[in-house]
Amino acid sequence: MKRVLTGRFMHETNTFSVQETDMALWRRRDFHRDNEIPVAFRGTRSALGATFEAADKYRWTLIHPVSANANPSGIVTDDAFEQIGGMILDAAERQRPIDGVLLHLHGAMVVASYEDGEGELLARLRKSLGPEIPIVVTLDLHANVTQAMADNASASVSSCRVNRRPLAPNAMRMPSSRRRNTERASIAPATFAQAITSTSTTPAPSAPPIVR
Repeated sequence: MKRVLTGRFMHETNTFSVQETDMALWRRRDFHRDNEIPVAFRGTRSALGATFEAADKYRWTLIHPVSANANPSGIVTDDAFEQIGGMILDAAERQRPIDGVLLHLHGAMVVASYEDGEGELLARLRKSLGPEIPIVVTLDLHANVTQAMADNASASVSSCRVNRRPLAPNAMRMPSSRRRNTERASIAPATFAQAITSTSTTPAPSAPPIVR
């Protein structure tokens, strides 16, 4: 069985805000560790929910050290970035062998010492795992995709389904968001399955095109 490192580390940073995003703010909203994660996300219409569904389908063993999603707020403190990012990087080192990585990020995280938080995390992860391990990330449509992110991820997925049926004006925003999140959640594991099985003798499952 393939061993897949997964997790969620999401923040949309507002650099104009004077409120730093420290560990207290991360823990206040949506913060889960290890065995708390399947209980919270399995069966949900979310990126991690789809990851668990794909793991059952493709027979992956999931390693899930952390799921952290803070409210949009000010610059992330170095301490919070090192703590949460360190949980992912420590798992990559200690839980070997790792056959692939499927991370759920936002794409607009700014850290006190790193303007490109996701790029820094992915660069460290790539350095740890080497060039051959597939690293696939999901991103929000508001992501600021950088060269470092593109260089260190095997694929990045962010998508939106266009609703062609007319809706009342007050019904458009939330359903659109739900469709967007569900579609991104379903595309990413299929794309990852294609990447992780590309060197296998078993044909890779079909997947939508990779978006980078």
